[in-house]
Amino acid sequence: MKLTHRTVLITGGSSGIGLALAEKLAAQDNQVIICGRDQNKLELAQSQVPDLEIVQCDITEENDLRQLVSFLAARYPSIDLLVNNAGIQQELDLTSGSITNEVITDEINTNMTGQIIITLRLYPLLTANQNASIVFLGSALGLVPKYDVPIYSAAKAGLHSFVNSLREQVARDGVQVVEVFPDVIETPMTQHRINEAKMSADNFAENVIKHLLKDADEIYTGRTRMLEIFNRVSPTLAAHLING
Repeated sequence: MKLTHRTVLITGGSSGIGLALAEKLAAQDNQVIICGRDQNKLELAQSQVPDLEIVQCDITEENDLRQLVSFLAARYPSIDLLVNNAGIQQELDLTSGSITNEVITDEINTNMTGQIIITLRLYPLLTANQNASIVFLGSALGLVPKYDVPIYSAAKAGLHSFVNSLREQVARDGVQVVEVFPDVIETPMTQHRINEAKMSADNFAENVIKHLLKDADEIYTGRTRMLEIFNRVSPTLAAHLING
């Protein structure tokens, strides 16, 4: 995959993995646009990486998505790389009786439905340009569920299935679809996991870019490659490794 002189949109790009990727790509002569829910976080990200364009957008909100697509069509019609990175993760006790519909739908919409919808909405813009690419930040928990984050695991499993279908359908248009499986990364999402080895967001971004340049369709970082192998050989062992 070419990673210079491209126009890139990264969802959830104001911190963590998204911001690390944005910084690396902006440094390689790409026009990088990041979007996110929190305007203050977006402005802070822009202060750290001045070359970024920022757009406030909640990908689970129809009106926000419509405005984002209109903005990109007017200002950045050359968009040819979409990085679906937005995500949230919640530890939930399914037996508690206190989980609201909103908690469930927000996690599913952010981690799966919103990513599907933004991809389909932007597809005409992406394919108006040559060598369009779509990258999804998946999760090894979509392959092997972690029992204390059940909705997140289910949403990432659904996203993984969608990515495989999308890849086959868009091949005729010459669009490359990549799914990335991060190890545990040092981000705000994982800050409560204090006793676990973590990869820095910067090292993760470097690793991902290296593999994107090699045209990999699936990118496993850190321990996720071994987990994927264990899951094929012994799903019970893989589940034990994830859940202890």
